[in-house]
Amino acid sequence: MMRQDIEKIAPILRNAGYPYEISVTEIDESKFLYAAQTVRLSNRSFLGMDSFCEDDYHLFKGRTKESHELYQMLLFNDPITALVGDSGIGKTSLVKAGLFPLLRKAGWKIAYVRILHDNISEVIQGIWFQIMESEPPSSEVSFIDTLQHISKQNQHFVLILFDQFNDALKFNNVFTQIKEALYHIQATRFHNLRILLCYRSDFEGQVGPILQDIAYSLRAIPRFYLCALNRSGAEDALVAGMNSAQVGFDPDIGVKGFIKLILDDIERQGRGFYPPYIQMIGETLRDSVLDNQSGIVRKATYDSLHGAAGIIGNYLFKQLESFA
Repeated sequence: MMRQDIEKIAPILRNAGYPYEISVTEIDESKFLYAAQTVRLSNRSFLGMDSFCEDDYHLFKGRTKESHELYQMLLFNDPITALVGDSGIGKTSLVKAGLFPLLRKAGWKIAYVRILHDNISEVIQGIWFQIMESEPPSSEVSFIDTLQHISKQNQHFVLILFDQFNDALKFNNVFTQIKEALYHIQATRFHNLRILLCYRSDFEGQVGPILQDIAYSLRAIPRFYLCALNRSGAEDALVAGMNSAQVGFDPDIGVKGFIKLILDDIERQGRGFYPPYIQMIGETLRDSVLDNQSGIVRKATYDSLHGAAGIIGNYLFKQLESFA
């Protein structure tokens, strides 16, 4: 969750009975960044607003179809692909816990990149150390020359993922050099190098024209649009987390009945099966069971938390309190 997301959760807080007129000046944004970069070392059966990492692939359910479709897109001749979706829809989780295991199984080399500073040397070294075993090039070597060397020295496919690519727009020096490299990659089509640009859909107006310019007379750079989970995927994600946490459902209502109750409640929130909602609810119910050490989540407990709306509202309110 970042500063621009606060206004999106205001209706959820309001409907759940929590204060919702929260000024962005009350938020310490440095804590957002710290929270986003902190790796949770506790039980990862449910991740709340965190994203799945590659080691969580066994828990990452509901996105099998999307993972394979994105993999197939990368196998085509297009050297650059864009992954686009709303904030929190699960783009990072899809690539890390869904796509990356498929690529590694097929022998791909992978570099994950987040642009956090206006320093191209930092980007080059980050990519190099994830893919190559030799010493990195000197600081005088350009970004595109580095990519050419990586391509030539690897027999297998290489994927370089720029996650939250929209952040790069803030750093003029880095963005200029990456853009220049993308022109070159699109034109020369290295036989084994693939670039995946992951960005929020509300930045399409800024990123889209840049990608169209890079594509020039060729067909548009292909995009993979990630949407909310379907009902079956949401059920798979919820059940996988509960199984991992060794939490059972109230036998008086049964697993199917309890899952249906939760999913029906989530559907009423109006955003479809938004992945963080599944994680927030699962984490809250798991923790309630751990507190009473019963191993079973009761319907009475779920009702006392005021269902999905209450759980989500309370979770988001506590998140905002921790950032204040």
